[in-house]
This record gives sequence, structure tokens and C-alpha cells, in this order.
Amino acid sequence: MKTQHALKNFLALMLLVSDFGSFAAAYTSEELGEAVTAGDADEVAALLEDGADPNSVLNSHSGETALMKACWYGQGSVVDVLLKFGANIDHQDMGGDYPTLFAAFHGHNDIVKALCKAGAKVDLQNQSGHTALMIAVCGASLSVRNNEGKNPVDIACAKKKNEEMCDYLTEYASGAKTQQLEHDEL
Repeated sequence: MKTQHALKNFLALMLLVSDFGSFAAAYTSEELGEAVTAGDADEVAALLEDGADPNSVLNSHSGETALMKACWYGQGSVVDVLLKFGANIDHQDMGGDYPTLFAAFHGHNDIVKALCKAGAKVDLQNQSGHTALMIAVCGASLSVRNNEGKNPVDIACAKKKNEEMCDYLTEYASGAKTQQLEHDEL
């Protein structure tokens, strides 16, 4: 009889702990969002170490996560911490937007590189069908050259991963099409 009673108490305690654990995670998601917005990587790490969920939704209307917010605001050190703690690199919000797309949209190139290096899907599309690359090149000139004298077409064609894209960009660069990729083409 005592064993049964002890087992019931143990199970009740486990249920209480699991309920409190989810409450604690919900409580820290607001703090997590604030720390991400502030760019406080140390506070983000502390919250995650204390049990905050790196994949918790910070905005229930949009479906935005901490990683998405960090990418939006260009918080590179926070992105690194969130990735270390297992943040979903390809989480899509209600509109299908995702961390890499947010970083590309705001021109946070180092974050885009970090996400790609960590395994982000480069061809992921949002609900409008846009990829991070499409967003990144809005208004981009194909004639701008890097320190090695290479333009975007030279770099894309050197990779030889997509002949069709190389041909298309070459046609743009030659002047057969407009020199500027316009926002309204998206």
C-alpha cells in the first residue's frame, strides 16, 4: 500500500514539474525576445542554459522565433548562440519567411554566411515563392566588382553549379536585359 501511495505521489510530482517546466519556458520566451532585440548574447545564452526554448515562438500572430528576430536585427553574436543551442535554422513563420530570408532582406551578409555554413536550406521559399537570394539581389547592379575585379556574374559562373542561372545573368550583364534587377520583378 505504501509503495502504491509513493508511486502516486511521485507521478503527481512529475506532472507538477512538467507543468511548471512548460510554464517556465513560456515565461522566459518574453525575456528571450527582449535579450535578442537588445543583442545581449550573454543573456540569451543564460536564458537558454536555464531552459528557455530556442525555438519558442515569440510572436503568436506571425510565428516569429528568436533566431528570426536576431536575423532581422543583425545580431550576429546572438545568432551564433541560438544556433549553438539548436535553434531551427529553417523555421518558417505564418508568411513562410525564415531566418536566412530576414538576414538577406536587411543586408546582414555575415549572418547569411553563418546560416548557410550551418546548413540553412538555400532554396527555401516563402508563401510568395521568394528565396533569400531573390530578396538579397533586389536592386543589385550586376556591374559592381569585388577587390579581385569580379562581378556577380563572374562569381556565379565560376561555381558552375547552375548553367541556366549563369546564362541568364550573362544575358543581363551584356545589356540584353536591364542592368538592374528591379524589386517589382519579385
